[in-house]
Amino acid sequence: LGKVVVYVAAVVLLFYKREF
Repeated sequence: LGKVVVYVAAVVLLFYKREF
């Protein structure tokens, strides 16, 4: 479960950086 959370967090961060 922990690995999944880290993966999702990384994807969200990448998406956030792409937006700005």
